[in-house]
Amino acid sequence: MKYIYLDTAGKRLILAYFEDFRLIGSVILPSYKDINEKLVENFDFMLNNIGIDIKCVDRFIVNIGPGSFTGVRIGVSFLQGVCLGLGKKASGISAFDVAALSLNEEKFAIGIKLIGKYYGIKEYDFGESKFGDYLQIMKEDLEKYDNVYILDENINPLIGIQKDCFVEFLTDAIPFYLRKSEAELNFDKRS
Repeated sequence: MKYIYLDTAGKRLILAYFEDFRLIGSVILPSYKDINEKLVENFDFMLNNIGIDIKCVDRFIVNIGPGSFTGVRIGVSFLQGVCLGLGKKASGISAFDVAALSLNEEKFAIGIKLIGKYYGIKEYDFGESKFGDYLQIMKEDLEKYDNVYILDENINPLIGIQKDCFVEFLTDAIPFYLRKSEAELNFDKRS
């Protein structure tokens, strides 16, 4: 299987191409305000340098969040547009699941810093194949969970995306948020 992974949800732009669950090539850059310009340019750069025909790619996967509201929307929209042009379907995977698959642990939780004192959390037990729900909690509630890994730049998503079991975590390529955006919260206040 040939697939491309795109991640614009965090502080980096990550593009990677895989064949049979092996990383063939990638581009990883700091993500700033010009992410939309860097995305198109670096997508083309990666494809050209690896020498692949985009029509031969079997699957397109995007990190659907949670993460940067704008970053998630840019990544999802871009990959959906590419797939629409190719007549293929884009798939999504949550930031929680990518991070969890990247660790060599059996039972733990992934925490993601949200705005303010809030964190998103999801529990994983790979030994029993049991996975918790996505929850929003307060920072002080993190101590109620055992073995929590907070998602940061030290967790490499490309490790998890190379594992063949990642396909079990795929979903639709639709942005995933645990809370409303600031614009939605401000709109609700006015209503």
